[in-house]
Amino acid sequence: MGQHQLNKNIFSGSITAAMGIVLSIISYPIYLHFLGANLYGLWIIVSVVISFSAIGALGIDEAIVKYVAQEYGKNNKENILKYISTSINFLVICGILIIAILMSLKDVIRGFLNLGIQYSELFYAIFPFIVILSVFIYIVNLINSVLKGLGRFDQASYFLLGGRIIAISIAIVLLTSGYSIWSLYWGQLLSFIFVLIISAIFIYRKIGAFYNPWKFEVKSFWILIKFGGTLTLSKVISMLLVPFVKIVIVRYIGLSDVAYFEIAHKIVLQIRSLFERGISAIMPEISRLTTATHNQEKEISRIMFKAYNLILFFGLPTFILLIFVGDTIIKPWLATEYNVAISTTFKIIAIGFTLNLLIIPIYYHFMALGKVKYCFYNHLVQAVLNFGFISLLLLTNIIDYYLFVVSFAVSVGVSALVLLILYCKNIGAPFKHIGRFAGQKFGR
Repeated sequence: MGQHQLNKNIFSGSITAAMGIVLSIISYPIYLHFLGANLYGLWIIVSVVISFSAIGALGIDEAIVKYVAQEYGKNNKENILKYISTSINFLVICGILIIAILMSLKDVIRGFLNLGIQYSELFYAIFPFIVILSVFIYIVNLINSVLKGLGRFDQASYFLLGGRIIAISIAIVLLTSGYSIWSLYWGQLLSFIFVLIISAIFIYRKIGAFYNPWKFEVKSFWILIKFGGTLTLSKVISMLLVPFVKIVIVRYIGLSDVAYFEIAHKIVLQIRSLFERGISAIMPEISRLTTATHNQEKEISRIMFKAYNLILFFGLPTFILLIFVGDTIIKPWLATEYNVAISTTFKIIAIGFTLNLLIIPIYYHFMALGKVKYCFYNHLVQAVLNFGFISLLLLTNIIDYYLFVVSFAVSVGVSALVLLILYCKNIGAPFKHIGRFAGQKFGR
């Protein structure tokens, strides 16, 4: 991948993240207006199933970026097709098992969430469709990830953005027509059908093939599983982070509060994605460079230099500013749908993610080198701290929404410091690459 394409990939990540924020600005007030906080909260908590079912992907959707990038660097299209076909075959089988397991647990899940009679009937009606949708989504995400591995991170990002525009547009039309919570479901389904079709077309144009069910290869499967297995453990323990917080809030406080948490958390994540999505494009590029024989260190230094410039000069100032001015932005934005819990939650979470910004380049550097165990440690610390803090509150009968949110934010911030320490010990000082490239660039 040339410098021009890398720039396009980084730029596309930031552009699509910015558009994502715009779409949220448009959609959240509309969702709250037509559904109310309780019904929107029900959609959120049922959608947590998507997070649980993603475990069945076994991290293959992320592993395939690395290995497709490596094979594409060697111009080995035959092996790329083997990775794609092996992955799809495996995920279809896993998806069928996940659907069967979750459907058998629907009564247990409803009872644990303590939804009450008012929302139980709707839960039973929509739950099977959400389960099937969740499996479909992680298969589509796998196919979209192949484009990233082929060096077209920009196309993959724009297709997902297009899908989100379709989802929100359909949802708004159906909401105004009285379809209530089902509007969100149909928007999601049709949008991912679009992403599947357009991604498949562009993969075919790139390598002259897309999927061959007879190309399943055991060797390719184990390579993907070896890399993705650690990421799967990360996803499993990550259930003790955001999904755990949402479940605790619904069970002990209420559906409306989980809607407030969701909106605040998603706003922070989307602002963070302005920087993360662009920087995540370094992963396939560094993976490709590991197959090169010349100037590896110099090129990696240049890439890390660019990534940290984005974080230090744009990311940190943006988050610090938003912590102080969050109220003045959120209140007029949501207008009559505003609740003070949203802006307060936003500030608390933003503080934790300000520290988390510093590890974005480090995280994707580790991923590119195949050192996923360090990324796992990051997720492990987050999950253990969050689960421990909230469990302690529950055991001492302290049921407080804001303390739950503080536990989450502290866990995110502390885990970032842990990954920073691991990087220093295993790769070198966090700014080693910056200093090395800066010295070359400015003649020092």
